[in-house]
Amino acid sequence: MQQDLMPVLSRDTSDFLQLSWRLAIVDFNLRNEGSYLGNLWYLLNPLLLFLILLLVFFDRLGGSIDSYPEYLIMGILPFTFFVRTTMDATKAIIGNSVIKSLSFKREALVLSIVLKNLLSHIFEAGFFFIVLFFFNIPWYGIFAYLLVLFFLSVFAYGVSLVLAALTIYFADLGNIWQFFTTLLWFGTPIFYAIEGQIRLFAFNLFNPMYYFITAARDTIVYETLPGLGILIGIVVFPLVSVVIGMLVFKNLEKKFPELI
Repeated sequence: MQQDLMPVLSRDTSDFLQLSWRLAIVDFNLRNEGSYLGNLWYLLNPLLLFLILLLVFFDRLGGSIDSYPEYLIMGILPFTFFVRTTMDATKAIIGNSVIKSLSFKREALVLSIVLKNLLSHIFEAGFFFIVLFFFNIPWYGIFAYLLVLFFLSVFAYGVSLVLAALTIYFADLGNIWQFFTTLLWFGTPIFYAIEGQIRLFAFNLFNPMYYFITAARDTIVYETLPGLGILIGIVVFPLVSVVIGMLVFKNLEKKFPELI
């Protein structure tokens, strides 16, 4: 019986991933339709943000941080990916008439958003790694970042499942989440360091983004292995988020067709 079940589960998983990927490609292409700059638009926000923060803080906060431009890049890249993905997730289910007319795993709508943002993030990360190479960052830093990005994507998927499901019940959740991520931006050591700041350090022990950003900086910028606590964090937070996300999504999706 168990042997008969395995091919079915494998086929269901394959269909789920294929549907998510196709939806991601369609959405990615539609976003660029009619745009002269196309994928270059994905670079503008993080690039301008990097340049402004570098100009403003390089002589102040950056003076005490080794390799500050690289430090800044490795803070901006993961954070902007997470925010963009989760913000898009708040619109994944609400107003989507496909849910009423077709029967499919609705989690695919959420996973497609993660995949779509991964595609756009590739252009961002590729450009910034070219910049990083001028700062003598080793080429194998790309593989280290891909590993961190994998765990971050899993974490973002779990959070996105919760946001996508809850937005159906709380229409203002998107605005609340935008405000929360703005606060999180200032609470996360992206353009400053938290060494010696006891309260900020205590807060960031419960901040998942701190673990992903620190892991990226340690391995890529400073070429050291992250501490055990950081390694545990980038594995545990994604697992917990996906478990919670799937439970919330499954319990709430029964009423999606009624509420949309």
